[in-house]
Amino acid sequence: MEDKPIETFSPVPEPEHKMFLTDEAQYYIQIIAKWGNFLSIIGFIMCALLLLLGSFISSIMSSLSAMGGNPMAGSVQGVMTVMYVLIAIFYFFPTLYLFQFSSKAKKAILFANSAELAEAFGKLKSCFKFIGIVTIVILSIYALVFIAGIIGMSTYSAFRQ
Repeated sequence: MEDKPIETFSPVPEPEHKMFLTDEAQYYIQIIAKWGNFLSIIGFIMCALLLLLGSFISSIMSSLSAMGGNPMAGSVQGVMTVMYVLIAIFYFFPTLYLFQFSSKAKKAILFANSAELAEAFGKLKSCFKFIGIVTIVILSIYALVFIAGIIGMSTYSAFRQ
């Protein structure tokens, strides 16, 4: 029997020093970093507004129910607060990754540092991975709700007759 060497898989590819960025590619990365920085700042502001709204939604809902509005408004105030805070938390992480990408990409282009650029693209990968996982989870929840709705309607129509 012949012993074969075991090949190990490295999750991080070995760097190849054969690829260079043209001036045009560097310009595009610089523009992407500027827009990413702008969008991440807007994202942080939206996170803060969601947290602020989440903290005030309970008082808004309780005052609506006290003014003779919907009596159910007072009972859902805690749920609304938790929902706004959870949405703000989920919105924070891709915004943070985008901000980190933008900062590192700007520095990488400014100082011609390929290691910094690799870290920047790692943050962009994390941003897209997070958004992708959240999208899969939300689509799965939609599918489960749709299936539960169909089962509920068929059960209702079966017992109605």
